[in-house]
Amino acid sequence: MERRIALVTGASKGIGKGIALSLLKEGYYVIANSRNENNLKNILCEINELQGGDVSSRIILFPGDFTSSTFRKKIVEFVIKEFQQLHVLVNNVPGFPGDNFSSFNVETTLSAFNNKLITYIDSMQCFSKLMNDGEHCRIINIVGNNWKYPSQTMFSNSSVNAAIANASKNASFSLGRKGITINCIHPGFIETDRFHSFVDHVSSEKSIEVMNVINEIKHSIPISRIGRVDDI
Repeated sequence: MERRIALVTGASKGIGKGIALSLLKEGYYVIANSRNENNLKNILCEINELQGGDVSSRIILFPGDFTSSTFRKKIVEFVIKEFQQLHVLVNNVPGFPGDNFSSFNVETTLSAFNNKLITYIDSMQCFSKLMNDGEHCRIINIVGNNWKYPSQTMFSNSSVNAAIANASKNASFSLGRKGITINCIHPGFIETDRFHSFVDHVSSEKSIEVMNVINEIKHSIPISRIGRVDDI
């Protein structure tokens, strides 16, 4: 296939890693980003299982804090220098620690909006300018399911995710004319390290066995199972 370039953030584990590996399998050149360089290197342990030639030559590890505008500028400059264009952007920044309306704090909520909403909007604007082949270019935003179904314990996250969904639709009016599509994926419960950390937290808070917490979650899902990374 023609050389096609993808940037995946949060690629060191969970959903981000799954997406990066999937794109590699499809033949893409993948720029994989994560804050934690050591975790990011773990992705190299799994690429040998993939088919399609020398996969290791098609992945570039780019560790750093994607929520930093200075760091995002570095990636933009790198893409321009190495590839001159980008075809796929996957925004996958973790949510903020839980809070609720009663404990609302201006600085905390502003930080949550800056870390995710502003990062996503700025990322879409910066990298869409490198999407010259619009007809085949995609922006994918990973957004928590609480954008539509707010959680009492995720006040700031729920608000931020709702804003991202709105901003993505708004941006599509401009970028759609260039053939660039924008889609939000709203995962529910997906079996990742983050999911198990959540389960452990609920188990501790409510003094409930871990398996009971997991079973309660399963019963709340129509297909009665936790989502898998492959589903995303």
